[in-house]
Amino acid sequence: MLVYNGFLYCKHEVYENKIVGRCSDYKKIACKSRCHTTSEDESGEIIKHTDHSHTQNAAKSEAKELINEIKKSAENGQFPTRIIISTKLGEASASVINWPTSYY
Repeated sequence: MLVYNGFLYCKHEVYENKIVGRCSDYKKIACKSRCHTTSEDESGEIIKHTDHSHTQNAAKSEAKELINEIKKSAENGQFPTRIIISTKLGEASASVINWPTSYY
C-alpha cells in the first residue's frame, strides 16, 4: 500500500517503468482516484495522481502506517512482539488508538 497526501492506494497495475495504485476505497465507495509512481527499481516517485471523490481519513492512513512499522520491526526479530506493539502504540495519536479495528 501507498500513503500519499493522507490517502491510501493499493497496487493495481504494474508496468515496466511505472506502478498504478488505486484508491483503497475503490470498492467501498467507488472512488476512482489513481496514483502513478515510477517503478520500484527506479526512484518510486509520484508521477501523477487524480482527485478523490471523498475526504481523506488521516487516522486510517496513520493506522496503516503504524501496522506496517510494527510488521517491519517484528520481522527484524530484535525485540519481542509485545514490546514492539506497546512502543509503537505509545507513539500513535489518540485518533489511531480510538479507530475501530474493523477498519484495519
